[in-house]
Amino acid sequence: MASKTEIESWEEGRIVPCNSYKDGNLDLRSDHLLGFSVGRYHFYNDTNRKVRAHILYAGSIDIGMAKHDVLVVQGKLFIFLGRDGKIWKIDGVRLPHRVPFVRNLSFEGMRIWADTMTRFVVDRLTPKRIAEPLANAKRRYRRVIREMTELRVLDAATQGRERTIKYFAKAVSPDWEIVDLVSPRYPDVKHAILSMLVLGQDVDKAADVIELAAFIEHKLPLFNRQACITIYHSAVEQLSHLCPAWWSQSYLCPWHSIGSIEQLFVAQFCRIMNDSYHREIPEEVAAGILTTTEKYTSPEMEIALQEGSGYIRDWDAEKLKYENEVE
Repeated sequence: MASKTEIESWEEGRIVPCNSYKDGNLDLRSDHLLGFSVGRYHFYNDTNRKVRAHILYAGSIDIGMAKHDVLVVQGKLFIFLGRDGKIWKIDGVRLPHRVPFVRNLSFEGMRIWADTMTRFVVDRLTPKRIAEPLANAKRRYRRVIREMTELRVLDAATQGRERTIKYFAKAVSPDWEIVDLVSPRYPDVKHAILSMLVLGQDVDKAADVIELAAFIEHKLPLFNRQACITIYHSAVEQLSHLCPAWWSQSYLCPWHSIGSIEQLFVAQFCRIMNDSYHREIPEEVAAGILTTTEKYTSPEMEIALQEGSGYIRDWDAEKLKYENEVE
């Protein structure tokens, strides 16, 4: 039973996002969060009773040039969209069927449920002039990744090594399945880079795939071929330092005894953050990114160094009235 405070705070049409969604602490790219409650919606039900229904996450879609979260309410026809921690209801547009309940669905069943919900919403909200070319680009991307993966399976077999599509998927991440590798729901630059690394593709093929994924993700030609080549070279350099076995054996790397690419990069990220914290240096310095000292030098210090004389006041000197100034 709802408390008195909750009853008094009820307001028809009110949408209350949960704190984790507002603060951006949910990794909504993970399929494990499908069907997760990200807020509540206040409305009257068919018997004129006050209801606080859970708003469930059903995936993400591209509307225009931006990515939005698809949100629904079980047993209702409402369509909600979310972005940057905000949730709003789409008036005048409804789902063709009531949203099924997800309590007893398996993980695969949850995926099917999410795909169905997002497809319904896309059909009603995305203009055809944008939806059709985008769908064609996604199909092309998935076909390219699948063909590259199947070719690597055959290449490994000719060298007496048993490699499967599932093996390559697990080599990227323990959470990945076959569908995550060869048929991603939302192709992006990260997926393209990880896939090209685990398949050990040459730079020309990898640049083509990364450029296509970037165009699908951002809807803008922000990544030209040279930029994609540079990104892939950097990723290869990083992984070769973390996993010499991959550098020497490429797609034949024994990932079953090493782990996965994601685990290696996550461990590297943790080391960088810990090193930055304990040494009290910026994260980009700990990561080895070239920086300049200009951003860490005060204007007073710059003037004094250029003139070769004068006084350099320590920070907050006016408040504390330092008597010992550094000459």
